[in-house]
Amino acid sequence: MSRGGMVRRLLATSFVLLSCVLALGGDAKSEIAQARKAAATHAAAGDVSNARQVLLDALALDPTSFDLLGDLLALSGDDADETLVRALLLARRTVDARGKVKAPPRASPGAKAALKTATALAKKRANALNALAKLAKPLRDPEHAGVARRLRRIAAELAGTTPANRAAGTEPFQAAIARCAVDRDAVVERLRKAVDGQARPRDLARRALPHRVRVRTALDGNGRRRR
Repeated sequence: MSRGGMVRRLLATSFVLLSCVLALGGDAKSEIAQARKAAATHAAAGDVSNARQVLLDALALDPTSFDLLGDLLALSGDDADETLVRALLLARRTVDARGKVKAPPRASPGAKAALKTATALAKKRANALNALAKLAKPLRDPEHAGVARRLRRIAAELAGTTPANRAAGTEPFQAAIARCAVDRDAVVERLRKAVDGQARPRDLARRALPHRVRVRTALDGNGRRRR
């Protein structure tokens, strides 16, 4: 391709992208359709690099677009490494709550094999989130607040940007953290009742110590959660 032809194609690509960015109140689906059309034009002319860039830029409109991710997978061609990377990205962003991933209509045999691997990984991620949720379900004591917060962080890392995993990676753990929250007034009242009526100061101090340790542990953990 001549240098002038490359410049014209780059200008055409820039015009499409600029139209997508500057379209105020525009429909994201129609903008994605325009980007896919421009990418197809580049690909038909053998300009795979620009076609790929158009699709990657259009992902800013919808990072979970099945069509865009499928087109990117189709452009990977015979490159096994890129095919696997694109398949993993498609699976991570479009997997459903059951861990299933739909194959794009133009997927090559190599892409379908890569998607099989990516789907297996997505299924394991979904199973791991369910296992973490089961661990969080019985947590309800203030001393378990730290465990609940740790489980939430692990679940958030597993869920990533997958829409189907966001609820599974958030709701059960937020509920566990709420159950483990310390009711300070209730703790103080229990402490007062536990040590009330003790006439001897030494006995009072000795009996109150275990309670003070538990209160401090609970309140410190709750304070870290608030920060």
